[in-house]
Amino acid sequence: MNDYEKLKQLLFEEERHKIDELELLLKKSIEESTDATTIVEKISPLLSDIFSKTIEQNKAEFIAIFAPLISDMLQSTIQDSSDKIAKVMSPIISLAIKDQVKNEKDDIVDALYPVIGNMISKFVSQSFKEMINEINTKVQSTFSYETLKRKMIAKIKGVSETELLLQSSTKLNKVESVFLIHKESGLLVSERSLENHESIEPEMVASMLSAIRSFVNDWISKNSDSLELNEIEFGNYTIYLEVAGCCYLAVVLSGTSNRALQNKITSVLEFLVKKYSDAIANFEGDKSKLDLDEINKHLDTLLENESEVSAAQKEKQNYTFFWILGVLVFAALSVYFYISYSNQTLQEKIERSLHENPHFNLYDISIDVGYKSVVIAGKLPYESLHQNLLQSIKPFLTRRILEDKIVLAYAPLTVEEINKELAIAFAMLNIDDGNRIRYKLNGNSVTIHGIIKSKKNYDKVLSKISSIEGIRQIISDVEYDFSQNGLKIYYGVSKSKLTQEKMNLLDLWIKSSKVRKTLELYNDLNLLVMGFSDGRGALQKNIYYAQERAKKVYKYLIKKGIPSSRISFIASPTPLAEMVNEKSYEGRLVQIKWIKNDN
Repeated sequence: MNDYEKLKQLLFEEERHKIDELELLLKKSIEESTDATTIVEKISPLLSDIFSKTIEQNKAEFIAIFAPLISDMLQSTIQDSSDKIAKVMSPIISLAIKDQVKNEKDDIVDALYPVIGNMISKFVSQSFKEMINEINTKVQSTFSYETLKRKMIAKIKGVSETELLLQSSTKLNKVESVFLIHKESGLLVSERSLENHESIEPEMVASMLSAIRSFVNDWISKNSDSLELNEIEFGNYTIYLEVAGCCYLAVVLSGTSNRALQNKITSVLEFLVKKYSDAIANFEGDKSKLDLDEINKHLDTLLENESEVSAAQKEKQNYTFFWILGVLVFAALSVYFYISYSNQTLQEKIERSLHENPHFNLYDISIDVGYKSVVIAGKLPYESLHQNLLQSIKPFLTRRILEDKIVLAYAPLTVEEINKELAIAFAMLNIDDGNRIRYKLNGNSVTIHGIIKSKKNYDKVLSKISSIEGIRQIISDVEYDFSQNGLKIYYGVSKSKLTQEKMNLLDLWIKSSKVRKTLELYNDLNLLVMGFSDGRGALQKNIYYAQERAKKVYKYLIKKGIPSSRISFIASPTPLAEMVNEKSYEGRLVQIKWIKNDN
């Protein structure tokens, strides 16, 4: 008896009367209608009832008979329609994996470790080769924007260009792959990778990442609820995890993450959660329910690494670089010519200043003005002249440093040379209005006498003389600036007599104003005696008294030693202009004034 006969006996042994009933019903249905659909609808309840009772009563035997048949049917169906089977079975398998990962994390990690280990090894090996190729390309490249930039940075940091290349290659922050994963189930929603870097079994990677993340977070949560795993490092690579809502992003990148990349990842994830949170939350493995094109479009933005620019962009960069380089060269040349012009101008100013000083004209002194310094070189006979030279140059230095390369070559001065130095020094001192000083050289001793304007000028005189090499002693008979104020002597009505009181006043003025000394030293000064009347009464009378008053003072001053060639007198019958509106007695006076000699 074959399997079919056994099935027939099993199904219809106790239902033979039902079969008879079925045959009658079928015959009757055919007679009533030839439509197959109508016939099936009439007999199907009876058939269902027969099969249900038979299977329920003989379940074990039914399975034993049908098991080989079902196995053969499944195998044939899988071979003929594998895509359809996969589509039907994927939700069931996904749920099974989800439950397994959730309930048995350690077992999953142990089971997947050999596979994931090999995958990571291949990943690291391939990436390391890419890094080596990239370094070789950069080293072999000639003149370019990147090359010049790298060389400049290497010079600034003081490291070799190769070391800088190696550092930059290990810290490219280059995104290799992006995984969007359901947080609770660990199901892979979407995965994007660079064209030359296909991920190995992305579903498995997503499951393992979920298992690792869940394990670490469970351990961390014992210490703090606010902490969560956000980075996994292996070698020169990093998996950066960003969690939001019902999902998280796992971004595989070379090097380490930086703030800009983290902000970009956060922005993309926030957008996806905001727009697709419901669809992702309900995701159970059926990707047809998701708008994957739009999701992948945003995930692809994370793969747009800064190092991957198009040929047009590179050309634009090179054009910009050469334009900037041209501007920099022009600016550098402009600065160079400006500095050269500035140095030349300053050098001319210093040389002109030294040439105008007679002390330095006798010696060969060179001036070299640079950007940061002024160098003076040459030979001078003594230190005081050296110090004078330094003081003359310092006002021109501004921000520059003075480099002193003067050599002292001492040589005793002759009497003629000392006289020449003194003559120059005193000529320069007497240029100041009010200074009237003279000197007399006796061996290595010099005597100075005369009038100077102030104590400051006196110190200047001593400094000038003491700086002359060969002067060992200075004898000073110099007096400070004399008073060159005049004198006014008032008279009574119709009076012109020079009384004793008025003579005492004249004596005191001659002494205090050092009149004779002033006349001796100031050849361009003379005395003028002016007699005035109050302007009242007859004109002849006023002229007489004015002349008498002036003449008597004039004669008295000559008597006291004033040379007649240095003094004169005049008379006026009217008072001084400024005395017209004053009291009348103030108009009757004699005024003595210092006047400039026009000869």
